[in-house]
Amino acid sequence: MMRRSTWLLAVLLAGCGLFGPAEDQRDWLNDAEARWAERGPASYTYTFRRGDCECLPSETRPFLVRVVAGRAVDARDAETGDPAPAGFTLHTVPDLFAIVRNALDRNAAEFVVQYDPVLGYPTRISVDYERQVGDDEFTIRATGLQPIP
Repeated sequence: MMRRSTWLLAVLLAGCGLFGPAEDQRDWLNDAEARWAERGPASYTYTFRRGDCECLPSETRPFLVRVVAGRAVDARDAETGDPAPAGFTLHTVPDLFAIVRNALDRNAAEFVVQYDPVLGYPTRISVDYERQVGDDEFTIRATGLQPIP
């Protein structure tokens, strides 16, 4: 059982793009974008959660983002159903890919990304651009993506 668990962990880490040299990260990003282009729906909902800076005790509340025909149209608090606050940034899956690409282009000091193994969209993006700067890091989680018929 231990041997199987070790193998499964290795496959998941390699397939999901958790860590690795920038060249590997770019390959994983390109593969994930290709999966999304091939299999991703044009209209969908997903749960978005962002945490900023290690100095804050927790992540923001989860928001259900709705994307129609490739355009993010609204977000609601996933727990209460209330509209997202003014200034809330709506992200489509391509926007999440752009965040990943930006972190790679900027050579972030610490960078972790995980991709959905089927659709390819980023499910976790964790970035710290500079280790010495205390408020430039963030984590984004995008989970539960569901197509809208």
